[in-house]
Amino acid sequence: MPVLLFTLSEEGVSALRDVLTCLSKFNEEVCLEARKDQVLSSIFRSRGGSGGSGGDIPGAERATAIDRCDVAIDDGVNIESRFIVKITFRNGCTSTHRLPFASNPPVHAKFNAEQAVHHWTIPSRTLRGVMDHFGPGAELLDINSEGEFINFLGYTEKAVDLNTASLRGKPLRTSIAVELDEFEDVEVEDELHIIVPVRDFRAIIQHAGTVGTELSTRYSTPGQPIKIWYLGDGMYCDFLLMTVGERGIRARRSAGKAAPVPRSL
Repeated sequence: MPVLLFTLSEEGVSALRDVLTCLSKFNEEVCLEARKDQVLSSIFRSRGGSGGSGGDIPGAERATAIDRCDVAIDDGVNIESRFIVKITFRNGCTSTHRLPFASNPPVHAKFNAEQAVHHWTIPSRTLRGVMDHFGPGAELLDINSEGEFINFLGYTEKAVDLNTASLRGKPLRTSIAVELDEFEDVEVEDELHIIVPVRDFRAIIQHAGTVGTELSTRYSTPGQPIKIWYLGDGMYCDFLLMTVGERGIRARRSAGKAAPVPRSL
């Protein structure tokens, strides 16, 4: 007997696909934890709902458009654990996938919100424009504050042949400075450097761009995690990345309105 049943709407399938695309850049395995007090109702639909007529979808697209996605999780004593996904298309065809899974206790990362006094909020599209300047050779991202700017410095620690790098047009260091006026809220220590992997930060920014929302961060000192979060349509997205770096002159700067209070993990 299934221990969990839910149905995704067509929009919910698209939202889940974008989430999995983002998470797959961090790890090949994904942990699913179901809780009754956190149901994203806008991306689900009633199991008794109508199949839909397709509306104004053109004929070629209507034939392959997804109408609904039913998910069941079978688990228990003497039962083969399976994650079962049944996709129903508008043309009446169905596709069923049965994926094995392992049942393990959930693991939650710890984050001390009271110590994370540095924070800023900015439109995700602004950060996406910043990340577009960093080529595939950039591995680390140094986020640091300097005067009236927050700098994003992409670089690599690998030994690179300067002549080869020059010929291929791949700079070893790229720095983008963003004025504090671009942020809706910012309070950071001057000359504080925190360093995160470019790949991880880019994956988060790309997903935040799909929901077109503001992105907020909160962090304390180098070596402690940075919390990155944003709200989507029926989703609350929350990431923790470990950092390294160094701190400099202690001088706080503030601008704009107050940031939202982050949730504790």
